This record gives sequence, structure tokens and C-alpha cells, in this order.
Amino acid sequence: MAQKVYKRTITNKHLGVQRTITGGSPLETRIKAESQLAKWARQEKLHKERERFDSLKELAEFDTRQAEHAVKACYSILKINLCSDGKLDWASFYHDRLLPPFVFKEHPPRYEQVAREMRVPRKGFFSELIFPSARKKRLALEEAARVAFEEQMRNYNANKESAQTSYEAQRAAFMNEQSEFNRSVDQLQLDVEKGQPYAVASLARIALAGLELPDEIKVDFDAHYHGTEKLIVISGILPAPLEMPRIVRYEYQEEENGILPVEMGQDSFEPYYESTLLQIALSAVQRIFTSIPDRQIHIVGFNGLTGAGKSCIFTCKTSRDLFNPADLARHAPGMSFQAMQGVMVRPLTGLTPVEPLAWPANPTFLRPASGTIITEPDGRCQAAAYQSGEIKNAANALLVGLLDQLEQDLSKRPGDGDVVH
Repeated sequence: MAQKVYKRTITNKHLGVQRTITGGSPLETRIKAESQLAKWARQEKLHKERERFDSLKELAEFDTRQAEHAVKACYSILKINLCSDGKLDWASFYHDRLLPPFVFKEHPPRYEQVAREMRVPRKGFFSELIFPSARKKRLALEEAARVAFEEQMRNYNANKESAQTSYEAQRAAFMNEQSEFNRSVDQLQLDVEKGQPYAVASLARIALAGLELPDEIKVDFDAHYHGTEKLIVISGILPAPLEMPRIVRYEYQEEENGILPVEMGQDSFEPYYESTLLQIALSAVQRIFTSIPDRQIHIVGFNGLTGAGKSCIFTCKTSRDLFNPADLARHAPGMSFQAMQGVMVRPLTGLTPVEPLAWPANPTFLRPASGTIITEPDGRCQAAAYQSGEIKNAANALLVGLLDQLEQDLSKRPGDGDVVH
């Protein structure tokens, strides 16, 4: 039976953007939606700041600062995520916000206000004694003011009662929605403990939604769980070279009264692109191992996808035992990726497809013909890391092979006497 998909459509009117968020659980959908809304809020703030500049020269300086910040952020992805606490706190996932108490903002009517608006005269003893008609007029106006005041009071009470009823209905719906959501969190936690594939995969996507990534790049993650192997396969949909921030500065050209963007050269862009994508992959693997206990996940596979056809351009598959000793903060991303037996072809900007080391249960990309796939790191064979006992096993296999061959040769020459083994 197909797993249920939860959806939520979010918008940002200032930026004019809309997106439908999907998830394998209500919690996943909420976390991903909140992350995207926060990203849009930051972009909206920068957009409003940019709109305040009247001088093109000042605007060029502002855009240059933002471009420098974007490039610096891409170089710092792994460092920032290694410093952040990636552990998941189930208690923090509960929807425990309280609905504000009922407040009726409409002011109640006052008789003095009504009387003043209807110009009811004040009682004058001597004037009414001399002019009886004045007293009669005052009493008539007071009666009319009283009738108007009582009508306003009835309307006020009716409006207040209607607002109270509406609030109570809203509160009941709010409490019901809150309870259902919190029950879904409890159920997700229970299913994760049971090792349900949908739950572990959803929790992995929740963990990855918490990665700190530059707002200038768009990254999406999918996850599939293989319970028998304790394997989670992460598919990272990453930016293509043309989608990466590569502008290093903006130059104001006074003669043409315009702004010219200056991009980094190809020699600089290639290592920058590779570093950014590998840092995302390493951060994702580190976050999975940090967030999800060993009893659920032993192995993480990561496939870096990009392009219109979601081509896999780099891949790795690593266990906790292999990953935990790696010093990600000390070594360059490329070295750490190779230590995890990662596969890719340099330059990564060439988008050469490679055969994934771990396939998801339901691939988000087509499996291309094996003849066009590179399976060795950098296009060359790379020996796997030495495992204890390999030399002994190889020697035993070689000795057994030699003895079998000797025995076959002797069996072809009967009558030469016994052979002692």
C-alpha cells in the first residue's frame, strides 16, 4: 500500500512565490514548510533593504557584500553544520502553542456619548420654569437617546455573543488540530522505534531540513529506508553549475550609469562547485548519523543528483564505523569523500554520471545503461580500505587453490604410490 503524502501550500506575497510542500508525515511537512518560510522571510528582508537604495553606486556596494557573503557561506557549509547541534528532540516537535484568550475589541456604547451625538440639552431649572416647552423638548430628546442607546447596547451584546461563539468554534478546531498533530508525532516516534520504513525515512528528511545551507542555493532531499540492512539512502537534489552563486562582485560603471556583475573564472569555479556539493553531502551524512540512533541506521548512502534528468554525479556509501573516525573539520571535503570510498569524476562541473553505490527503493531518477556509467573515483580504480584479515584470507585461498591443482595432477597418474597430504 502506498504511503500517504501530506501537503501544505505556502506563499510569500512580497516575493511573489508559492510552493507546495510534501512530506511523509505531518511533522515533516510542517518542519519543511517552516524552514522554507524562514528562508523567504530572510530573502524578503534583503529585498526590502535593496529597494531603499537610490544610488547605483551604493547598490553595487550592497550587492557586492551579498555576493561575497554567498560565496563565503558556500565554503563554510560543513564547518557551520559540524558546530550545530543536530540531535532531534521529540518534545520540541509537539504543537503546544496556546490560542490567545478571547478579547472583544469593540467598545460598549455609553449613554452620555449617545446623548451628546443627539444633542440632548442639559436640565436647566430656571429656563424650564420660565419656558415649559424647553422641558418638554428635553424629555423627548432624552427618551429618544435612551431608545437609541438601548438599541446600540443590544447590537453590542449580539456582536459580542457572536464573536464569542466564533472564538469558541475556532478554539475547538484549534485544540482538535493540535491534538491530532501531537498524536501524529507520537505515532511517528513509535513507528521509528519499530523501524517502519516510512517513519525512519521521514525522520531522516526532518533531520536534513534542519541543515544550515545558504539561502542562495536550492537543495532538496529525499530518503528511502532499507530496514533489513539498516540502510538509509539519501538523494540530494543539488544545484547545477549555472544555478550556483558565482558572482564575486558588482562594478558600478559611471559612464554607462549601470552595474556590471563579475563572475569567478572557471579555474576557480570548478573547485568551488565541487567543495560546495561535497560539503552538503558530508553534512547530510553527519546529520543522519548524529540524529538517528544506531539501532535504526547502520549505513548511509548518498547520491548527489542534478540536472533536468536528475543525473547522479557523485555517490558514496558508508557505515558508522567508517564514518565516525573521519575528522571532517580537519580534512578537505574531497579527502573526506575519498575516505568514505566516494565515487565521482572530476571536474564535477562536467556532470559525468556515475553508478550509485546505493539505490533507493523507489528511485527519483532513471537508472541509465550501465555501459555509460563511471564506477571508479576520478575515473580510475581506487583500492578499498584494508580490512583486518584480508591477507590471511587471500593466502588461505591461494594455498587451497594450489593444493587442489596438485591433487588433480596426481590423480591423472595412478599407480605411482600413495600421496601424503
